[in-house]
Amino acid sequence: MHSGIGAGDTFTDIEAIKGSNYNDTFVGDGRGTDFDGGVGTDTVDYSTSAAAVNVDIRLGTGLAGTGGDAEGSTLTNIEKVIGSAFNDSFTVALGGMAFEGGAGDDIYYINTSATPTIVELANGGNDEMRVSAVNPSHTFMAANIERLTFTGSGAYTGWGNASDNIITGNSGNDTLYGGAGADQFIGGAGYDTAGYTDSTVAVTINLKTGVNSGIGAGDTFTDIEAIKGSNYNDTFVGDGRGTDFDGGVGTDTVDYSTSAAAVNVDIRLGTGLAGTGGDAEGSTLTNIERVIGSAFNDSFTVALGGMAFEGGAGDDIYYINTSATPTIVELADGGNDEMRVSAVNPSHTFMATNIERLTFTGSGAYTGWGNASDNIITGGSGNDTLYGGAGADQFIGGAGYDTAGYTDSTVAVTVNLKTGVNSGIGAGDTFTDIEAIKGSSYNDIFYGGTTAMGLDGAVGQDLVSYELSDAAVTIDLTTNANAGDAEGDTFTNIEFFQGSNFDDTLSGSRFGDVFIGGAGADVIDGRDGQDSAMYITSASAVNINLLTGVNQGGDAQGDVLSNIERVVGSHFNDTLTGDANVNYLEGGLGNDVIYGGDGNDYLYGGLVSQIGPFTLDGVINGPQADTLYGGNGNDTIVTAGNDEGSQAYGEAGGDVITVVHGMADGGDGNDLLTGTGSGFSLFGGAGDDKLVLQASGSAFGGEGDDTYNVDTSALVTIQDNGVSGSDKIVLSYISSAELLVDRVGNDLYLHRSSVSPGEVPQEGVQLKDWFAGSDTIEQIQTADGQLFNLPANGDAFAMFG
Repeated sequence: MHSGIGAGDTFTDIEAIKGSNYNDTFVGDGRGTDFDGGVGTDTVDYSTSAAAVNVDIRLGTGLAGTGGDAEGSTLTNIEKVIGSAFNDSFTVALGGMAFEGGAGDDIYYINTSATPTIVELANGGNDEMRVSAVNPSHTFMAANIERLTFTGSGAYTGWGNASDNIITGNSGNDTLYGGAGADQFIGGAGYDTAGYTDSTVAVTINLKTGVNSGIGAGDTFTDIEAIKGSNYNDTFVGDGRGTDFDGGVGTDTVDYSTSAAAVNVDIRLGTGLAGTGGDAEGSTLTNIERVIGSAFNDSFTVALGGMAFEGGAGDDIYYINTSATPTIVELADGGNDEMRVSAVNPSHTFMATNIERLTFTGSGAYTGWGNASDNIITGGSGNDTLYGGAGADQFIGGAGYDTAGYTDSTVAVTVNLKTGVNSGIGAGDTFTDIEAIKGSSYNDIFYGGTTAMGLDGAVGQDLVSYELSDAAVTIDLTTNANAGDAEGDTFTNIEFFQGSNFDDTLSGSRFGDVFIGGAGADVIDGRDGQDSAMYITSASAVNINLLTGVNQGGDAQGDVLSNIERVVGSHFNDTLTGDANVNYLEGGLGNDVIYGGDGNDYLYGGLVSQIGPFTLDGVINGPQADTLYGGNGNDTIVTAGNDEGSQAYGEAGGDVITVVHGMADGGDGNDLLTGTGSGFSLFGGAGDDKLVLQASGSAFGGEGDDTYNVDTSALVTIQDNGVSGSDKIVLSYISSAELLVDRVGNDLYLHRSSVSPGEVPQEGVQLKDWFAGSDTIEQIQTADGQLFNLPANGDAFAMFG
C-alpha cells in the first residue's frame, strides 16, 4: 500500500526509489531496493521485518543493508530509520540522524562526534551504543540504552542514563559517567575515570565492600584508575588497589577506617605522592578535604590549609608543610600521636586535642602550642617558643635560643629549676636544650638552678628565687655579672629577687627593684630608683634601722642596706626605723613599731604594696596593735586593716593619718586624720586639722581651726577643747530641713530622728560636754550647704529660735 502520488504504483525491475521534497516513508521488502529520500525528513521503516536488520548509513561509504527487509538496500538522504523487533544494528557517521530500534538487543555503531537521536522503549531489549569516532567531546546515552562502548582512540567522555548501564572505555584516558542506575564501569586500557559530577546528591563509593550510595548505588568498577565525586560531600573507601580519588566540589572524605594495615597518605598540591600501605596503597587524593585513618600507625602529609584528619587508633604522624594548621581529630587513648611541622616560619602551630607530640623540622623561628595532654614538644634549629599547655610536658628546644612559655596559663606557675617540681600548668614539665622560660600573666615564681636560664616573668608580679641554692649568689641587675646558681641567668619582667640562705650580694638597676635577701648576712644595694628590701619570709622578727645601718634579728641579722627606700617587715613583731630620706616602711603582720624619722615618710602598719607571689598566713593575720611614729616631716601613716590597739602619731609636720579601729594623734601641724571603722579615736592636736569620721568613732580637736567631716549616718562623738574660734562640723548625711537637736545630760546631739526626752539618738553627732561649756564648736554646715553659727554660751537651742 502506497500513499501520495505513489498510491497504486507497482515496481518491476526497479533498483531504486527516490522520494519527494517532503517527509517520505519507505518500507523495504528485502529485495535490495535502494532508497533516496531526497529533500525532507525521510524515514525507512523496518518495523514489519520478519528478521533483524543491519543498516549502514555513512556518507559516501555506506554499505548495503543485510538481514530481513534491509537485505541489499542502501539508504541515501534518509534521516530516520525504524528497526525491527529483532536484534538490529545501525551504523552511522552522520549527525542529525534518528533511530528507533524497537524490540530486540540493538547495536548502534556511531562514527560521529555528534550523537544521533536514538529512541528505545523501556523493556525494548538490551541495547548498546558503540562509539568509534576519533576523540568525540561527549557521547550521551539515549534513554533505555543499556550499554555504551567506546571503540575509538584518544580520550573519551561517555555519559550513561537512568538505566543500569555497562559503560566501556578503550585504550585512551577515558572519563565515564553512569548517571542513575546500577552501572558497570569498564575502563579498558589507559587511565580511566568513573565520574559523578552529574549527581544531584552526595555519593559514597566503597571499593572494599562494593556497597555504594547515591547514584553510585550498585555501581561496579573494572580497569578504573580514578573516581571523581559529585559537587556535594562525598565519601570514598579505598581497597588498596591503587584507585585515585578526586572529590571535586564539596567537602569530601576518604575513609581508611576499615583498612587491615596502616596507611600513609600524601596530600600536597601538585606534588602529592601516591599513598602506601593498607587500603591507601597506590592511591592519590585530589580535592579531598577530610581523611580518616586506620586503627594502625598511619602517616598523613599535607601542605594545604583547611584539611581535616581523623587518625583513629594507633601511633599516627601528621607531616604538616603549611602555616595553616589542619584540623586533626584524635580520640583519647587513640595512640601516641605526633604532628611534624616543616613549613618555613609558620606563625603558629596549635596541637590538636589528644595529640601527644609536636616536632618542628623546618627552619627559622617557630612557635608551637601544646594541648591538655602530656606533650613532647620539640623545636628546630631556630629560636623557637614552645607552649605546653596543661599536662606534664617535655620541652626539647633543639638548636638555637629556645623558650618554654606559659603565657597561655590561667593561673600562676612555679618553675623550679633546682628540684624539677613545678606547679600550675607547669606541673610535671621538663626542659631539655631550653635557654629561656617565660611566665604567665599572673604572679609566677622561678627557682634558679645550676643551668643558666633567661627568665621572663611576662605580666604579673613575678619572683626569681635562689632560696634553694647550696651557696651564696650574686645578682647584679646593671651589669648582669651574676654568680653562684645565678651565673648566666638573665631577667626580664621580674619584679622580685630572692637570695639564698647564705651571704648574698644583691645589686639593683636604675629602676625600682625589690630584694628579699633571705637568711645570711646579705649586702643589698638598690642603686637608682625606689628600691625595696623585704623580710616577709623571715622566720622571726627583724629590727631594721636605715639611720644607723645596724640591722638585727631574723633574716636581717648582719644585712647591709644601701640606697634602700622601702622596707617591708616580717610576719612578726618588727621594729623599722627610717632615715632622713623619704622612706616607705611597711610592718606587715605582727605588732610592729615603726619610726619614720626625718623626711616625708610613708608608714604602713600592714602591707600596702604588691607582694607578688607571696601569700599571708591567714592564721596569724589577726588584729594588729602597731605603733607608728611619723617624726619630723609631712608623713603619711596608714594602720593595718584590722588595727585594734594600733596607735599612729604624726608628731611634727602636716601629716595624713588613716586608721580603721585604732587611734590617730596628729601632733603639731595641720593634719588630716581619717577613721574608717568603728571605735576609732582621732586627736587633732595643735594646728588647723581636718578630722574625717567615716564610721562610728570619736574625734577630739585641739588648738587651731579644726574641721570635722561627718561622712557617716552612724553616731559619732566630737569634742573640741581648743581655744581658737573657728571650728566647724560638716554633716554629709543631714540637711538643714532634717536637723534636730536634743540634750541628754551635758551632751548636745545633732541628728534627724525623733527621740523621746532623755533618749540618746542612734545616729548623728554627740557634742560631748557641750552644756558643761567644754566643747567649743563654732559652726555647723548641713548636707545642703546651710551654715549655722553656734552660740558661745553652751545654749545650742538658741540658734533655732
